[in-house]
Amino acid sequence: MKVKDIMSTDVVSVGRDTTIEEVARILVHNGMTSAPVVDEHNQIIGIVSEKDLIYKDIDPSVPSATEYLGGIIFLNGLEHYHEALKKLTATRVEQMMTREVITVKPDDTIKELGRMLVDAGINSIPVTEKGKLVGIVSSTDIVKTLLQ
Repeated sequence: MKVKDIMSTDVVSVGRDTTIEEVARILVHNGMTSAPVVDEHNQIIGIVSEKDLIYKDIDPSVPSATEYLGGIIFLNGLEHYHEALKKLTATRVEQMMTREVITVKPDDTIKELGRMLVDAGINSIPVTEKGKLVGIVSSTDIVKTLLQ
């Protein structure tokens, strides 16, 4: 069985200028855990998830660091700290979205899809053809195939 056999083609996506409040409403209203972020050509430029929104609502923590030869070294890396800070202060999707999006193709197998979901620890993956968003598939879609 292929991704195209179970994917949803009626995809709700958001633009980079969508506010955080708007994306929260969209996710809740549509029962979604994430939304692809697309540009004016329907090319995926990111993804925003419930976890991103929850992160914004929790208290920030001081990054793990150690002192070495009089300097401070951030254990998760300074880039990780900057990304976390950007998400915390975001007002628009572009400031909060994950830019490195895992995607699948319509002809990928369900097994490949399942492995990607499990390995990445995510619930849904956008489906693309030539970089354009054509669908979305979730772990629920895979579970439904087990009942058939």
